Amino acid sequence: MIHYLIKYGFSSILILIITILSIVNFNSLDITPPVQWFDKVVHLLMYASLSFVLLFDLTKNIFLSDHLIKPSITKKYIYISLFISIFIGGILELIQEYFVDGRSGDWNDMISNITGSITGLIIGNFFIPPILKIITNVLLTKKEK
Repeated sequence: MIHYLIKYGFSSILILIITILSIVNFNSLDITPPVQWFDKVVHLLMYASLSFVLLFDLTKNIFLSDHLIKPSITKKYIYISLFISIFIGGILELIQEYFVDGRSGDWNDMISNITGSITGLIIGNFFIPPILKIITNVLLTKKEK
């Protein structure tokens, strides 16, 4: 278990942060959102970040361990990242609805979670391969010294 937490460190930390933010009751803070639907934007950004980081962690581990020349993202990684981020979003909405006082599960939140998850994967598909290429070049440069 600890091996996976280390191997998927970025994802593990982000899942922990999202879980904490999802179960804390912010109603007692008496904070007024700056715009209507602000919480939906927050959900979208959290789950876009989560799916991006999940995709990065999956791709990074395979790419760096296989010493591939060209980083690529497979459909398998996309589906796994999408499933995990939507699953976590759904579970946390259910936990809010049935176990957290002052919080409630919301279908609009779930739609924002799914939209964010898909957005993160689209962005990741474009940016993760160049990021991994840069990381590889840096590692190869250090290895040669």
